[in-house]
Amino acid sequence: MTPPPDSTPANIKPASDPSPGHPGAKPPLSFLASKWLWVLIIGLLLAGAILPALLPEEPAAPMEVILLQVNDVYEIAGLDNDSIGGLARIAALKQQLLRKNKNTLLILAGDFISPSVFNSVKKNDTAVGGEQMVESMNAAKFDLVIFGNHEFDFSYNILQRRMDESNFQWLASNVYHKAGKDSTAFQKNRTDLPRSWIKKFTDGNGRSVSIGFIGLTIPDNMGDPAYASYSPTLATAKQLYDSLSKICDAVIAITHQDEKDDIILAKAIPGLAAILGGHEHDQRKADVGPVPIRKAYANARDACEWRIVFNKKNTRPEVYPTFIRLNMAIPKDSATATVVAKWTTLGKNYFIGLKYNPDSPVCPLRKDSLDGKDEHVRSGSTTLTRLITNAMLWVTKKKYHTQIALMNAGSVRVDDLITPPITEYSFLRALPYRGPIQVADFKGDSLKMILDLGATLSGDGAFLQYSENLRKDPTTRLWVIDNVPIDDARSYRVAIADYLIRGLQKKMEFIKPYNRVIDFIPKDSTNTDLRFDVVKATIAWYRQTCSASPSAGPAK
Repeated sequence: MTPPPDSTPANIKPASDPSPGHPGAKPPLSFLASKWLWVLIIGLLLAGAILPALLPEEPAAPMEVILLQVNDVYEIAGLDNDSIGGLARIAALKQQLLRKNKNTLLILAGDFISPSVFNSVKKNDTAVGGEQMVESMNAAKFDLVIFGNHEFDFSYNILQRRMDESNFQWLASNVYHKAGKDSTAFQKNRTDLPRSWIKKFTDGNGRSVSIGFIGLTIPDNMGDPAYASYSPTLATAKQLYDSLSKICDAVIAITHQDEKDDIILAKAIPGLAAILGGHEHDQRKADVGPVPIRKAYANARDACEWRIVFNKKNTRPEVYPTFIRLNMAIPKDSATATVVAKWTTLGKNYFIGLKYNPDSPVCPLRKDSLDGKDEHVRSGSTTLTRLITNAMLWVTKKKYHTQIALMNAGSVRVDDLITPPITEYSFLRALPYRGPIQVADFKGDSLKMILDLGATLSGDGAFLQYSENLRKDPTTRLWVIDNVPIDDARSYRVAIADYLIRGLQKKMEFIKPYNRVIDFIPKDSTNTDLRFDVVKATIAWYRQTCSASPSAGPAK
């Protein structure tokens, strides 16, 4: 017979009713329950400590940083009748991005202090020298900039004032202040500019990442007189990358140099997360292995939004660059727009004092536009470049018997389609350097060599523009002036841009010894002779040829 579940087996003799303290007594039921409860609790605690280590780690939520990049910004106001670009739209776009992600930086990859119409403007008898740009950038709340080659257009003292006035960080990895034989760091308010810059970002979960920045500038301008010096670009970048990569989650290069040099940089340092570039004025994009390279259109026609996504510590971030058109869909920031309007009024009033009539239409009959967009000016002849070179030939032909006119495309800085009414201020914007027109003699073989080289430099400021009576015959491939081929042995008289003849144009420096200057004239904006000011010469020629016809015809 099977015993009841709780009964003692038949072969065991029970104890005779022991007391609870007796050695043979059973523990009370309540004690047993509490004992096993503690065992259960301790087991659960141990499981809670051990199991998470054994289970797969929950992936951390991605952390994102946004970099908003512009480059080569010379104009504070918008272009195309204020329908695109302008610092007020850049400011508004940054604010939109900040509302989505507090980890947003606004970056300018070089060239902003010069050149513009304000290059020749004075305030209280002192050259403005880029003050209008720095004040507008402060209003727009830029975060980080590097030097472009045009930051050295002005004297050292002017550049120093602009740096001291700025509210944003400057970065100078390979450019230094040269004083005598010594080269030291440039300074802002008596503090050395860093060669590299580390920015730490945090999110709402307490997570943080650090990005190291390198800023590289093309060794294209040392100032006049020279006050800038440069260390080797690639060697400097490698050295700084090696240091930053040990302590940062990502390293990014901000550059102002030729695209080919950006590609060399990406191949040499494939660990770079991205290259934010400047110097070319048209939109550029290249992916070299894992390294994306982007350059926006000049004058903030667009901007590049970089989304840098960190998924896990110590792994390469994911990088997503996107170009954003800065058109009328982006409203203007009112604070920045107020600063821009103030400076625009100041500039026009200055030119009124120089006997210009900035807002007066030069030729009301003309309804066609003048194309000064960089992407066109630096790759072919446009309505604006033909007008300027024909004007140069016109003002020199009678006295000096010039046969053609030559100008470097970089003389035109407006990067705009100038639409009617075309005013005197339109030409002041287009030709901010306002230099004199020089006259020089060239042998035919030298002239052809210069023209051939200039034709290969599409996209560069050294690309050559010339008067309409000069062309390359598409059939014979010969350069012809008034339909007559250039003779190697003959001498030709040329009206030429002052910047070119003085050997200052990069890639065209060799021009200087290949000519004989005739009646060299200095810069003197007060002289009434049209040769002294290419802007006044162009305005006069435009009036001279004023008609409803879109052609500004070759000079007679």
